Amino acid sequence: MTKDFKENLLFFLILVVYLLGALVELVDVDSAQYAAIAMEMVQTDTYLQIYEAGADYLDKPPLIFWLGALFYKVFGIHGFVFKIPTLICSAVALFYTFKTGCYLFNKTIGLFSALILSTSIGYIWINSDVKTDALVTNLILIAVFHLIRFIDYNKLKDLVFGGIIVSLAMMSKGPMGLIFPGLFTLIYIVNTKNWKAFLRPHWLLFPVIIIVFLFPMLYGLNEQFDLHPEKLINGEKNTSGIKFFLWDQSFGRIAGTNIYKNDLSFFYLFHCLLLLMLPYSLVLFKSIWDWINGFKFFNNQVSFLFISTIIMMVALSFSSYKIPHYSSVAFPYCAIILTNTMVNFENKKDQRLLKYYCLLLIVIGVALCFFLFFCFTPNLLSIVLVFLSFSLLLLFFIEKKYSYCLASIGVFSGILFFSHLLPSMQNYTIGKRFKNLIEENHLSDKKINFVNRDSRALEFYLKKRSKRLSWQEVLDNSDKESSLFYMEESAIQAFVNDGLLVKNYYCLDVYDINRINIRFLIPYSRNEELEQHCLVEFKN
Repeated sequence: MTKDFKENLLFFLILVVYLLGALVELVDVDSAQYAAIAMEMVQTDTYLQIYEAGADYLDKPPLIFWLGALFYKVFGIHGFVFKIPTLICSAVALFYTFKTGCYLFNKTIGLFSALILSTSIGYIWINSDVKTDALVTNLILIAVFHLIRFIDYNKLKDLVFGGIIVSLAMMSKGPMGLIFPGLFTLIYIVNTKNWKAFLRPHWLLFPVIIIVFLFPMLYGLNEQFDLHPEKLINGEKNTSGIKFFLWDQSFGRIAGTNIYKNDLSFFYLFHCLLLLMLPYSLVLFKSIWDWINGFKFFNNQVSFLFISTIIMMVALSFSSYKIPHYSSVAFPYCAIILTNTMVNFENKKDQRLLKYYCLLLIVIGVALCFFLFFCFTPNLLSIVLVFLSFSLLLLFFIEKKYSYCLASIGVFSGILFFSHLLPSMQNYTIGKRFKNLIEENHLSDKKINFVNRDSRALEFYLKKRSKRLSWQEVLDNSDKESSLFYMEESAIQAFVNDGLLVKNYYCLDVYDINRINIRFLIPYSRNEELEQHCLVEFKN
């Protein structure tokens, strides 16, 4: 088997992983919520103001909704279509990872940085379970590349393009889209001692570009919120949409004024970063160790990347609300850092460490594969793809090509997850299953009302938004026979006790796969973890 064939097969399987990830269903909550908001934009032709089920929406900036709506207009409303803009952006970002690695180091590091980023489980994850994180990660990377080129070459096109990308990054995740590129640019100037770059008059154009491109979003926020102080948003009146975007959404989580709080450990995102950079976590840890041992504050590109990334992670760690994918903004820079470490493994001790690390991951991967095949019966496609990816990683291991072996482990993990585990678990999710149940029972003409439970995924696949009703509103509903009421099975008897007459009901076992546990995975205890959710028809 030729060298080129194996490498080409690896690249083909990487594409397969991302395709499988794009084809899996949207699940509650975030990705289905954003897809449904974009759908509502198209259905109502309202783009500058954002609504969710007819209610004012003030949380995430609009870029992900605008992109989703644009692609719906062209290709139709579908879960895969919603993911296309993020996948395109990630493909561009992988090219920019290559360019950044080449620019700061050499072509070899550029190529392997893109390979490592594309096969890290965290990056694969954020391109399947699409939220705002993949967009902001990719856009920050692209902006940083053009801004450091502007520092070095003083070309106006780099500043203009950097400003446009920064504005897009801000419209994907808020002010961090400006702050983090600015941080990298500042540290790069200090690292290169190019102090004259601070004095360039071109910088005056930078805020103008950002304001111009932010104007549609700011205008929409002003029209929807600032001009309507009487609106009740998150329980409060006099809510400024512009202030929320510029302060509360990002800085408010540090200052404690944002309503979202979980107060996790300060080091939580650092732990998540090491986990999400699998299968390269040990190499990243060694990169950190080597950098500390040979510490040079500035004057080299490794320190520039390390210091910028650490400050960025520290800033995120001050947030009062932290979830794992917040660490995604560091993925591209960690990929470049650990690639630099891995390609410089020359002594036998380092090679032996990498060998045993690969061997450990292979053993864990085999054990995980058998366990998951025990939990859920595999289909033919997953068996073939898992066998093919595992055979490839063994070949790279035997040939002592450990970089490719690690990349193949990432591919093997992605294939195992997207071709087997996730599709199997989605047999217990709400979206398409209840949509199919409604169509099979010829109930599509009925309105859906959620009672104490809801599902954006169900709304998305039905292509219509639904009302959220309180218990009393269900009792007072005068036209029950034209509606279906979505609720837990245990609530049906309670409504009967309150005097309602049940005409029919349709139930399915469901599970929230965002909170997966071992008892759900094991077939013998799975039923104990399931809930029965029902669509109920009442008589008037």
